[in-house]
Amino acid sequence: MKRHLLSSAASSLLPVMFLFCAAQVAAFARTNHSVQTPPAYEVAGSQALKELNWNWQPIIHNWSVRFHAGRQGYLGLTDLQKQRIDIWIRRKQTPQEVAATLAHEFAHAFDRLYLTPGLRAQWLAARGLSTNTPWYPQCRDCSDYRSGAGDFAESVSWTLQGSVMKFRSRLGPPPNISQQALIDQWLSSATRQ
Repeated sequence: MKRHLLSSAASSLLPVMFLFCAAQVAAFARTNHSVQTPPAYEVAGSQALKELNWNWQPIIHNWSVRFHAGRQGYLGLTDLQKQRIDIWIRRKQTPQEVAATLAHEFAHAFDRLYLTPGLRAQWLAARGLSTNTPWYPQCRDCSDYRSGAGDFAESVSWTLQGSVMKFRSRLGPPPNISQQALIDQWLSSATRQ
C-alpha cells in the first residue's frame, strides 16, 4: 500500500515538475537570447563602420564609439574631453548614411588631434572664408554647421563618403577638388605618423 501511494504521489508531481522545468528553461533561453542579439542600432552601427572609406583606427585609436537608438535633433556628437563619439541611428537610415555621420564625427576627433591653428586658418582660406570665422560653435548645444569645425567635418564626410547625405555646412558649398585634395593630404600624413 505504501509503495502504491508513493508512486501515485510521484506520478502526480511529474507534470508539475515538468511545467516548472520547462518554464525555467524558457526563461533562461529568453534571457540568454536577448544578451546574444544586439539591438538593431548596434547592428546598423557595425555595418556602417564597414562602409566607412577611411582607416580611422590608427589615427583615432584611443577614442570610443557608441551607438544608440535615434534621438531627435542629433545624429552624432563628439566629446573631445572624454574622447568619445556617440552616434544616434534612426530606423530608416542606411549604413551609408550612418557612415557619413561617423566620418563627420571622426573628422572632429582628427581636428582635435592633428589640426593646428595654422592648419585651421589654411582650411578657412581654402574655403574662401574669413580667418575671423569662429572655429567652434558659439554655444554648447549649438549646431556646428556655422563653424569652421563643422564645415571641415562636413567636408571630410563629403570627401570620404560622397554625396550620400545632404551637405549641411552653412559656410559654403560641398568641397571642390582642391579642397578635397587638401583633406586627403592631411588624412594621409596623419596615417604615416
